[in-house]
Amino acid sequence: MAESLPSLVEDVEIEIGGKLRHLRMDFRAIAAAERATGRNLLRPGSVAAAGASEVTAILWGCLLHEEPGLKLDDVRSWIHYGNVDDAFTAVMQAVARCFPDPDDVIETGDDGAADPTEKSQAGQTRGRSRGSNSRSKRGSSGA
Repeated sequence: MAESLPSLVEDVEIEIGGKLRHLRMDFRAIAAAERATGRNLLRPGSVAAAGASEVTAILWGCLLHEEPGLKLDDVRSWIHYGNVDDAFTAVMQAVARCFPDPDDVIETGDDGAADPTEKSQAGQTRGRSRGSNSRSKRGSSGA
């Protein structure tokens, strides 16, 4: 079995299913939730508009790092009206930790090295902004 690298995102604690668990929203979690729901969860606003199927699939995906054999139906059986708000809040916290606020993205120089004293005015690093937003800008202008 391959050795796991340390997580780059901070886990979110939640007591659910009879014990304290740690949600980790990494790309393995996102991919698992996308496979389970058939939805693109990287699309802006998709998580905020998620229903019960998506929220429980994200919750399940975020728990797989801790318990790889965990079943989605088991996670869904843990959610009820008494804890749905806590579960949704924990999922949203995990999402927020995975996708930082664009205002917190650090500017990089042409060599790709981060300059911790600068932040991008557009909320993106120079490296990511080159061409990555051209399609979305054209799409939003109606052209």
